[in-house]
Amino acid sequence: MVQASEPLNEIKIFGGAISVPLPSRLQDVSDFRPVPDHQEIFTDAARDQSLIVEVVEFQDQPDEDAAGFFFKDLADVGQAVSSRLDSVQGLGSRDVPHLPPSLYVSLAAGQHTVAKSGAASEALAIQVLLADIRIPAHGSDLLISLHTRSSSLGAQESGTEAPLQGPELFKSILKGLKILDWGLFGQ
Repeated sequence: MVQASEPLNEIKIFGGAISVPLPSRLQDVSDFRPVPDHQEIFTDAARDQSLIVEVVEFQDQPDEDAAGFFFKDLADVGQAVSSRLDSVQGLGSRDVPHLPPSLYVSLAAGQHTVAKSGAASEALAIQVLLADIRIPAHGSDLLISLHTRSSSLGAQESGTEAPLQGPELFKSILKGLKILDWGLFGQ
């Protein structure tokens, strides 16, 4: 019997400025700890998966290098023991149909290895998918990153709805992403 994939619910983030489809299993981190104003963070502790959406200052990088730049920056900020960038690719209007085609959107995929509770001897491999939506007219980059612990990638649960795996979930999130209020990004 084929299991249906989990349903996604459209939620509004950044005070309603952005709409994004997410599975209900991803809990809003701001419900239990402070989150910086420029970030929205969701997590599923049972599957070791988190999603971060953040607005950052536009970086003076060639468009085709920007996602890789942010992937490496994320590894540095997260104090990864090591990181491996597997691919960077540009995305088109079929991948992000609700965004203006004039925006450059790219996807970086790879792995970060992070120390568990500060112990480098107990390192965890984390699959990282990072989309960079370049918004130079507003001096911003919109980053969306999905982090999935590698050992949980093949985990199966009983029930009628199978959880979407990292790449499949990320593709669905990007496909449903809508920017409703460009004022979020400033002038």
